Amino acid sequence: MSARASRFLVPLLAASFSSMGCYDLGTSDSLAPSEGSLRVAATTVGDMPDPDGYVATVDGSTPTALPVNGSVLLDGVAFGMHHVALTGLSSHCLATDGDSATVEVDDNTVPQVSFYVVCEGIIVQPLSPSDGAVIPQNASAPACGGHPGLYLDFDWSDAVHPSGVAGYEILVQHVGSAYPIISTLAVDSRYSVVRCGYVADPNLTDWHWRVRARASTGEWGEWSAYRRFDFAPCRNADGGMCTNG
Repeated sequence: MSARASRFLVPLLAASFSSMGCYDLGTSDSLAPSEGSLRVAATTVGDMPDPDGYVATVDGSTPTALPVNGSVLLDGVAFGMHHVALTGLSSHCLATDGDSATVEVDDNTVPQVSFYVVCEGIIVQPLSPSDGAVIPQNASAPACGGHPGLYLDFDWSDAVHPSGVAGYEILVQHVGSAYPIISTLAVDSRYSVVRCGYVADPNLTDWHWRVRARASTGEWGEWSAYRRFDFAPCRNADGGMCTNG
């Protein structure tokens, strides 16, 4: 090849490579996707479905309308763990398995978060004491003449029903016992009572309570989920175990 021909070849090769653009052939992973998709679904049962549907959020943002029976596909969700929440429920609806979940999004599958909602119009949600609460015992309760006593205070959400709510029934029981320590009716969504006596150390744990509402028409709603709690040991001022005398 002559020197004159080689002078023309070099510029042609340079022009050919420049027209292809600039790529780092050693970092092909940088071109891989970093976002995926997530499906959120709802199933609703009961005689009073939520009239305007629900709202699904991912990590506290990106609110998306969700039908009471159906699903939505959310695109552009970054790979990794995400917190999905169900909001916008009417007061008479309850997500029985919880209203939030954690899910991982990756490039292999499209995960689905499913919520199961009951809209009966007469649902009650226990509030306090919550799961795992520890209720103190009073070694010298004034209401019990200075003897040991229990101050019990139970609180739950207001029920809603088209006919109105006539009252509530609350049940408090030791797990495995055939007889509850409280089984009574309440007009309001709260019940407080002082029980004289104390719970001995062998029976401090594994107590539970639940509540249900009654419509003005006489119809009873379903029992709420159980809430478990424990009692703290009852001790005198000198540290000894409480006694009734």
